[in-house]
Order: sequence, then structure tokens, then C-alpha cells
Amino acid sequence: MDKCDFMNNTDTSFKGEIMSFCKLHSINVTEEYVQYLHPAQAHQISECLYSLFDGLGFEDTLETGMPPSDFLPSLIEHLLGLVQPKNAWRVENVSSVDNWDSADVKLESSTGETYRFRIQGVDDSDWVPVDVFDKINGFARKRAKYSLAVFFSDDPYRVIPFTHDAFNELEAIIERNTEAYD
Repeated sequence: MDKCDFMNNTDTSFKGEIMSFCKLHSINVTEEYVQYLHPAQAHQISECLYSLFDGLGFEDTLETGMPPSDFLPSLIEHLLGLVQPKNAWRVENVSSVDNWDSADVKLESSTGETYRFRIQGVDDSDWVPVDVFDKINGFARKRAKYSLAVFFSDDPYRVIPFTHDAFNELEAIIERNTEAYD
């Protein structure tokens, strides 16, 4: 059984919405996964979209094998590069006042403007805290051109930049087709 074959469901509205979205935004998808697009629970939809969008965006694993003080600055810098023009903003500092239970981030623009946020759930772990994506998207909505859609598949994840409007459209499609957990 394919990892996206999570339901034996004949409803094609989700499939149609996703394929229309892809056509509208000129996104090529991995055709073998199209047949598995059905309404489902959030984690199942995320896993299927991770596969459907194979080859798009940035892909990595959640477990980094490094302490957060080592991986967070470069990860944040990379994510910044996906949402904004090159070198418009950079990571000035990533630090912690609570032994890396959380991380304080200071960004600086090429004009000297600063933007700060705190990443929760760091837990002094070598795993990427999911909150980092929400914080980058919070920054992006205010100061950048793109938002980041993140899709997970066990340990790997895929991050794809979309214009804010396209991101909101995709989020709405996913929300309309997400079933509640039993």
C-alpha cells in the first residue's frame, strides 16, 4: 500500500481543488500521487502533499543530529532566503535564555531595521521545532513576498514558497478537506 493510500474514498472534490490550484499556479506534480488525493486527517493530507510536490521547494529531515545552537541559525537563514529577495534580511542572532527550551531570534534588514521573535518548543533537541515555520511565516506576512507551505512525511519535510495569496488559497483547500480526528 502506498503511503498516501490512506482512504478508500471516491470523493474527488479535494483532488479537483488541488489539481486546479496546481494548474492555476503552473505547478508540476508527481502524477502517481494524484489518485490518492482525498479528504483525510491533517497529517495524512500533509504526507500526501509532501509526495505530490516531490522535487519542489526545500527538503530536509526534522532530526538534524546537531544542537539547536548549531542548526537553527543556518535553517532560519535558509528559510529567509525562500520568502524574500536575496540579502534583504539576515539572521543577526539566535540565542537562548532558558537553556534552549526556546530560542530568541533577531533578524536585521539591509537598511538596519530589526525584527525579533521567539521560537517555542526547541527543548534543547536536535529536532527542528515546528514553531520555526510559523514564526518565519509571521515575519513573511509582514515583511516578505512569500509564505511557506510545510508538508511532513515522518522525519522528512518539504518547504515550498508560495505568494501569500496562493498560500492562503492552498491552506483554505486543505482546511476544507481536513477531517476531524476520531
